[in-house]
Amino acid sequence: REGELSVCDSALLDKDGKRIAVEIRSYAIYDDQGEFVRTFSILRDIRSVKAMHDRLMHASRLAAVGELASSLVHDIANPLSTIRLAGTLLQEELKAFTLDELDPGSLTSSLEIVDTAVSKIETLVVQLRNVARSDEAKPQPFDLCKAIRNAVLLVTGKVRKTKAKLALDLPESRCMALGRETEVEQVFMNLLSNACDAMQGCEERSLTVWVGSEDTPDGRRWCCTVQDTGCGIPEEDLAHVLKSFFTTKKKGEGTGLGLAIVQSVLNHHGGDLVVASELGKGSVF
Repeated sequence: REGELSVCDSALLDKDGKRIAVEIRSYAIYDDQGEFVRTFSILRDIRSVKAMHDRLMHASRLAAVGELASSLVHDIANPLSTIRLAGTLLQEELKAFTLDELDPGSLTSSLEIVDTAVSKIETLVVQLRNVARSDEAKPQPFDLCKAIRNAVLLVTGKVRKTKAKLALDLPESRCMALGRETEVEQVFMNLLSNACDAMQGCEERSLTVWVGSEDTPDGRRWCCTVQDTGCGIPEEDLAHVLKSFFTTKKKGEGTGLGLAIVQSVLNHHGGDLVVASELGKGSVF
């Protein structure tokens, strides 16, 4: 009756050396004099839960790619138009000059324009592929600021469509963390996308992303905020917004899984998600 419950995820090895994901629920047991006697633990096989979580994460990434695809058309179409125009100019220049009369500087300039435009398309395609793939890689060191910039790149179309002013307040130096970079990118994609949705129809549309560090009892860690000037969240809904399948959006506009997945990803990375909001003034995540 006095033992405190401790819950954690771990792994066991079966007789063939295969890892089994388990949840361990442990209680400390004391005698009548209050002396510690032993620990009582219940281990539960959660391989199916882990598999379901991974499938849900992958489905969410695919949904995010689908939602962003239409807004990225503009970002891909512009470089393609530039490539087509530069290619036409190159053809005209080749027709207008003989080999002795060709201007190397003009040709080099046109080719540089083509190269720049192609690089932009490649960057977008790589980011879309990274978000869409099912990432089973082990946690690796990554730059948090880079992950945020990648997320911003993918939601640029939606930010532009919302006509929001985006401000990034990020440290100049790298902000190294340990985890799965694509999952963290998805966190910020979801938060930025939700912020854009919340600002639809608002007069002031400002979106700010800030990264800093803070000291906690467990040591130093990164603190990030995504702040919008949107419609805000009603006080009665604040306690429910992080729950699965809860949404304030109209039917067909949201699944209610976005913030639940964000919190799940952050928890797996040793972090947490906190929200503050005021109706009619905006929200901070």
